Amino acid sequence: DRLIDLTNQLLDFRQTEIKGFSMHCVKTDITEILEDTFTSFKPLAEQKNCSFTIDLPATKLFACVDLDAFNKILTNLFSNAIKYAATNVVVQLLPVKETDQFFTIEIKNDGYLVPYEMKDKIFEPFFRLKETEKQKGTGIGLALSRSLVQLHKGVLDIKASENAMNVFYLVMPINQD
Repeated sequence: DRLIDLTNQLLDFRQTEIKGFSMHCVKTDITEILEDTFTSFKPLAEQKNCSFTIDLPATKLFACVDLDAFNKILTNLFSNAIKYAATNVVVQLLPVKETDQFFTIEIKNDGYLVPYEMKDKIFEPFFRLKETEKQKGTGIGLALSRSLVQLHKGVLDIKASENAMNVFYLVMPINQD
């Protein structure tokens, strides 16, 4: 299963690079997808003895996304956050006003702090930080995720660490052309 998943990620990444990935956006309950993804990763966090919390606004958020691509993005971000966390992972969907055109999700963990000067490098295919090389992985997940986000005309990046935590943020348009 791991080998098939990796092969599929490599093929998806290659398709996004050659602009062969076709998106099929549908209006989706982002809050529900986040809750479902969170629930599916809870056992992994518990296995690692990691505090894993989610913070969602009271109001549901609906946005147009390609479901398959969006799930791959979230899966990679949640997986990395838990894998590289020391003890704490927080996922937060920031509140959205009616006039907003974008929504933002932040994924924070307290693992090894990514040096800010490496913030672009970590999104390159197959790149691995020396300090985290012992963790299982290939270095393709963040590159694939960023490519899929860019196809949505969104942004995936990392902020300078705050409160001794890495903060990845995902900004996506609420509506697609």
